[in-house]
Amino acid sequence: MAASTSTPYDILGAKKTDNDYQLRQAYRARIREYKKDRLRTPANRKITPEKFRLICRAYETLSDHDKRKEYHPDGPWVQHIPLDKYTLQQLAAEPELTKELKIRLQNATLRDIDAQDPHKGHTALYCAARACNVEAVNYLTEQGAEPDRKQWGGSTALHVSAFYGHPEIVRCLLECGADYRIKNDGNNTAEYESYNDNVRQMFTDLKTTPFVQAAADQLDWFKTNISNITQHIDEQYHVQRQTLLHCASKKGYMDLVCWL
Repeated sequence: MAASTSTPYDILGAKKTDNDYQLRQAYRARIREYKKDRLRTPANRKITPEKFRLICRAYETLSDHDKRKEYHPDGPWVQHIPLDKYTLQQLAAEPELTKELKIRLQNATLRDIDAQDPHKGHTALYCAARACNVEAVNYLTEQGAEPDRKQWGGSTALHVSAFYGHPEIVRCLLECGADYRIKNDGNNTAEYESYNDNVRQMFTDLKTTPFVQAAADQLDWFKTNISNITQHIDEQYHVQRQTLLHCASKKGYMDLVCWL
């Protein structure tokens, strides 16, 4: 692939004076454009996988403080990485590479799946959630990826999916046991950081369900709403077929376990 003559700022749609938060906003805009573009037929798509790959490399360059300091306008920067040098996080961040991610994880342990990169503490699940890589998020959670693991800023995969405006990922994570109560270093829950009303509505809808409340250790909610719960106490929920007791036991919510 020929090297691009554009700068990381050009590719990301960012300014040289942008701070970390503004860079995240720029990256979010590019991801949302890519998400919408992927709904088109291949012949009508405007953002090719190769172009999105450059967007990912641009964000990696500018979001890393050391790399950004070293980068000089119009100077060289890492635009291409051989596939065999990709990290799990980088594979998860590009929906077109989900097949390669699955191959890489065929013999992986839970420690491998939940490994965090040394710079930001991102897991593969966090990166897949940010990119709205639904297939990768489903696969990683089915393999046992921890949805509540925090990256260095305290945010979880649920936080990043809400901030980037992906209600379908919010649903997937809540239905696999993510705890909506967790706050990041800014003292914000994922719901508080919701990008739009669609994401907020997803939280509102799912917080009425027993499984999501069990994943958040809401014993008082169960005591109040037990007469309104129509599902059998041993109902198996969602793709992972977890019962309420399984969910509460897995998370170590002993009072809720005893009550159930």
